[in-house]
Amino acid sequence: MEKIIKNLEKYYKKLSKDDYLGGKILSIQRFNEVLLRLQIRKDEVTNSEKKLCKWEEREESLEELQTIFINKTESFHQQIYAIISTFSMLLNYVTSNDFKKGMPIKSNKKFLIFLSNKYKKLENDIRTLELSRSFGTKFDHIQQNPLFDWLTESLEERCTIVFF
Repeated sequence: MEKIIKNLEKYYKKLSKDDYLGGKILSIQRFNEVLLRLQIRKDEVTNSEKKLCKWEEREESLEELQTIFINKTESFHQQIYAIISTFSMLLNYVTSNDFKKGMPIKSNKKFLIFLSNKYKKLENDIRTLELSRSFGTKFDHIQQNPLFDWLTESLEERCTIVFF
């Protein structure tokens, strides 16, 4: 993530007032903001998982810890969705017309397919983003998905969290 931010900063410094009016600067700024929030969400979900997995040392009840973990997990995947949306907006503003020919910007799923076809070397990374996007829809589009539940189990120094 730091590498992305450094590259954006280099690009940002080369822009002019006209780029601001054209949306390039604002799109870079917005993308940087959602990247920083993603780091916050990652830290939150990691910390809530650690607390949940050490539930015997808890101050909160197991049910409270599970609820916090579910909330943080949902927020993390929603932030991934925001990253994908903001990245498509960024590319729409800063890339050439040749690059964005056929690039969908109204569907994150289609946008990821577009990127996967364009950058075969990133196929595994893009697949991971697609899994996160798909997982996030379980929260955002409840009516379109089967019902689900969570299970938390601690056995011999191991914590298992199952979403089913």
